[in-house]
Amino acid sequence: MNISIFYRSTAAISLNGSIVALIPAGLIVVGNLLFFGLPDIMLLALPFFVYSFVCFHLYLYRMRQSFSTEKSIIDRPENKGDSLSEARYLLILLQPTQSPELHLFFQNGLFAGKIKRQHKFVLSRFWHGRAYTLFNEQGKEAGYFKVKGKNIAAYDQKNNYLGYFKKEKNKKQLFDKNGRPVCSIEGSNLFMDEKVIAKNRQQAARLRRGWLRVQWLALFPDPNTPVLSFSEPLSEKGRLLTMSLLVQEFFIER
Repeated sequence: MNISIFYRSTAAISLNGSIVALIPAGLIVVGNLLFFGLPDIMLLALPFFVYSFVCFHLYLYRMRQSFSTEKSIIDRPENKGDSLSEARYLLILLQPTQSPELHLFFQNGLFAGKIKRQHKFVLSRFWHGRAYTLFNEQGKEAGYFKVKGKNIAAYDQKNNYLGYFKKEKNKKQLFDKNGRPVCSIEGSNLFMDEKVIAKNRQQAARLRRGWLRVQWLALFPDPNTPVLSFSEPLSEKGRLLTMSLLVQEFFIER
């Protein structure tokens, strides 16, 4: 999978929404013509026509993105994928399905992984609630996140507990499995710019929107595409713990 296929799939979602919105609009129009003949009833169909119009134009926009990015990917000679556990940059796109999925891409436009909500989750026992699975670039399970109150617990692919993310008022922190703080998170409530600061006061990672390198725009036309960047080497477990921030930002807060 690559970014072009992602745009095509989101275009299909918009097209389906456009077609579905025409069904109640058509029923209202036909029903009114056959049984009522009242001009005012036609106004009830207007919101459905507007929604269908917007969805169709969004479909066209996404298809244009798909065609343009497909050409850019073909023209690039370095289309060799990184791995989720080693990538320096991850570009983030939310797929607006009934159960939203967070798709991650490498800077070359290839698929890096995704975070998907699971309604049934198994750790040491059966769990009903908000739980999320991280899949890597090969579609294999790479980690899990489980929401416990204000905490987001992180687990590796073998269900080993790694630690948790915690938010208290305006304070955000990452804790290890023993409950010791390992990173603080500094950011803004007005816009997305979250810095993960290690105990040595060095920036370990950063999640921000509105900053995109010029050379990435051919594949990611929206300059507001969120980017998760890693500033210093982190272990795979450290990355998983850091990525609990994505669950907080995209599935809980926004």
